[in-house]
Amino acid sequence: MPMNTMLLRVFTIAAAAALASAWWLHGTATTPLALRLGTTRTPFSAVVWLAASRGYFSAEGLAVTVVPYGSGKLALAEMLAGKVDFATAADTPIMFALVSDLPLRVLATIGTSIDATEVVARRDRGIATGRDLAGHRVGLVQGTTSQYFLDTFLEVAGLAAGAIERVALETDDLAPALADGRVDAIAAWAPYSVRAKALLGDRAVTMRAGSMYRWTWNLVASGVGDNPGAAGVLRALRRAAADLQADPDGVATEIAGPLGMPAESLPEEWRHTRFAVTIDQALLVNLEMQARWAIGCGLARPGAVPDFLPAMAPGPLRAIDPALVTLIDGKDRR
Repeated sequence: MPMNTMLLRVFTIAAAAALASAWWLHGTATTPLALRLGTTRTPFSAVVWLAASRGYFSAEGLAVTVVPYGSGKLALAEMLAGKVDFATAADTPIMFALVSDLPLRVLATIGTSIDATEVVARRDRGIATGRDLAGHRVGLVQGTTSQYFLDTFLEVAGLAAGAIERVALETDDLAPALADGRVDAIAAWAPYSVRAKALLGDRAVTMRAGSMYRWTWNLVASGVGDNPGAAGVLRALRRAAADLQADPDGVATEIAGPLGMPAESLPEEWRHTRFAVTIDQALLVNLEMQARWAIGCGLARPGAVPDFLPAMAPGPLRAIDPALVTLIDGKDRR
């Protein structure tokens, strides 16, 4: 074989190998990680929908499919069943899952709400104050914030836990059940409380517990495996939280569709929630307090309050910024 032909063949093979290698590296570097995130169409899930709307997940190299559920409890159950990779849920369903020894990790709190859950009651059933609930039928969603809030509200109102008749409902049935008279009141959050008030009009009475009731909205993942993409999801949610705090009216217009609520009503609902991606000691305290309630009411197996610290997974958030983690877990926060 002539020398020139041999050199040309060697060069051609080398060039082809180089191109193939470059194509492979490009493909692996730019192929986004596909993830599913279960959340709700509620005001406190706003940062998830906003991050998706503004491409913040994509900017982190993630192809996130946001999967809507009627409650955080349902999203959490689907995550534990392997249907989604991450979920958002309030502390009450998280507590119930942990006292049942289900494997999950709490990656961060993405919103903290004060006074965002309320009792909506029918004025035409003789209800004007919390104490008037005695002897009435009250709808709630078991295993969620609705259930824990209702007991807290009754205590604030000076009523015994057995003073009312509890009626278990699904989230989408809360407003219809109140409107058609199957129940006299409901314990609910937006948009379900908003829908109930719209259906009742001037017959609606709303009552809140004030600062006595604080709850959190959290990002959780399975306790099995490494949860790839967690840091990217957290960074995207941080960007969305900052945007919402800076321009709530603009954000409301952008995501009113996915949330299924009028844009003008969202800023008022957000007034009750602080959107920030953190993880703190108050979350542990709240979980322990709710566990004592669940055990005392017979909703969880008898025994001591579990140690919830092992379920906290602040590592990805701490890697982003140690100042975002104020959990007392023995780790160096410098």
